[in-house]
Amino acid sequence: MDRTSPSAGDGGYDPAAIETHSSVVFFVGDRVYKLKKSIDLGFVDFRERAQRKAISHREVDLNRRLSPDAYMGVADVFDQSGAPCDHLVVMRRMPSERRLSTLISRGEPVEGLLNSLVEVLVQFHSQAMRSPQADEAAAADSLDRLWTINTSALLGLAGGGLDSATIETIDSLAATLPRWTSRAVRFADCRRQGMRRARRPPHRRHLLPG
Repeated sequence: MDRTSPSAGDGGYDPAAIETHSSVVFFVGDRVYKLKKSIDLGFVDFRERAQRKAISHREVDLNRRLSPDAYMGVADVFDQSGAPCDHLVVMRRMPSERRLSTLISRGEPVEGLLNSLVEVLVQFHSQAMRSPQADEAAAADSLDRLWTINTSALLGLAGGGLDSATIETIDSLAATLPRWTSRAVRFADCRRQGMRRARRPPHRRHLLPG
């Protein structure tokens, strides 16, 4: 769900709000603020403020490893009495015209960008910490289980932000799960073996959501 104002905001950016099944993201000036919903989707449980605070800080810590300039921190939200009532992930807003999907839609060359991205990811995963728990989380049955939980939670939101066309798209994606799971497991196997270079860069459709 995307709500965008037609008037330009601070610094030439249009104010906007985008709602997902687990968060509401506000675009204000050159900043982006993500608010976790107080909701239990099965695979995530954000019902308690302490949980939302912890996962927000965890999100910043993890994503700063690859995007330290984009993830600025976590801001506290206070109620009228001055007590904290929620928390926001604060990010730097990037120019929409430089978004990869925008470049592709304009027909601009992106092969060099994608190759650079792949090199960064390969280097990152070659040095990332490994553990039996991480290996288990990347196993095919674990991915299948997470997909099923996620899909079931989304379908439960029908009529409250999801239309029938979106639900049909989710169902069609679910049918392709074995193929994507196989690719993910192969990648995880390469990572466990200490892969340092990709055999070839993936096609952009393997990196970008539809």
